[in-house]
Amino acid sequence: GLHCARSMSTAPPSEDDPSLLIVVLDVHPVLWGGKALDASGSSLDPSTFMEHVQLFLNAYLMLSPQNMLAVIASKPNECVYLYPPSLSTGTSTMSSEGSNPASHIIERYRHLGDSNSATSPEGSSTNLSAALSLALCYAHRIGNAPRPSGGVVRSRVLAIQMGHDTSAQYIAVMNCIFSAQRQGTIVDGCVLGPPSMFLQQAAALTGGIYLAPSSPHALAPYLMHSFLPDLHARRFLKIPRQLAVDYRASCFCHKTTLAIGYVCSVCLSIFCKTAMTCSTCGTKFALPTIPIRKYDASPSLEHVRTTNKSPHCQPFHDDDV
Repeated sequence: GLHCARSMSTAPPSEDDPSLLIVVLDVHPVLWGGKALDASGSSLDPSTFMEHVQLFLNAYLMLSPQNMLAVIASKPNECVYLYPPSLSTGTSTMSSEGSNPASHIIERYRHLGDSNSATSPEGSSTNLSAALSLALCYAHRIGNAPRPSGGVVRSRVLAIQMGHDTSAQYIAVMNCIFSAQRQGTIVDGCVLGPPSMFLQQAAALTGGIYLAPSSPHALAPYLMHSFLPDLHARRFLKIPRQLAVDYRASCFCHKTTLAIGYVCSVCLSIFCKTAMTCSTCGTKFALPTIPIRKYDASPSLEHVRTTNKSPHCQPFHDDDV
């Protein structure tokens, strides 16, 4: 497994390599109930959103018969596969999973929304870490499966997020990002809501694309131009790059976002306050002691006034010119 991951990350992508796209959809019912409003006032309702996604998925599958697809729906309480319908075969191509995978995804999405629309708490957020874990596990399985035609499967994850980040998921999300970096899987992020610190770091560390469309109602053109090209085609295109990345972390003690904190030298845990013992690994910190030196008594105020006279403080007269 590690040898395969290393070969995927070091070998340059080829045009003949099969491509695996894993799409993570944020289907939080409360967030989509409020809809996504852009600056022009146009809204993106769930049905229109899935139509844009359907166009993108059909275009991706039409690029090559070797393209493979997986779609994961992320909710606050669970993450489910919308496609492929069965993971027992180990493939998700158009020929093995039906003639119209996008229609199957739409049907599964509607069934998911009708059955679980009222089960999500209002104040919760989408479980991004669980969705990324499922995506990486599926990519690892497809990458290690024997292929008669040969070639290295180039996998990438596209996370379309609507909600906001939760600092409590920082550790789990960062573990997924490091695993994707080790495995050679690129993580792309398309944010329709507030800026995502997690997806910014995931795209920057794995070599992916982070995009926040200014007009969510025109989502399909953004998906086509930015996320449709595979890893080989991106080498010859001018893809959008991040001008700035939010690399702030969350402390392990209170799960708050920090710009400056304290790091354990053993396990690299981050804390917002100093402590004598690391709560993660149990390491006891030896705080350095500052030696106390004895200094002479400071001179009196009269001595300072008489000895620190500066020539620049002398009065100026016209006769001196």
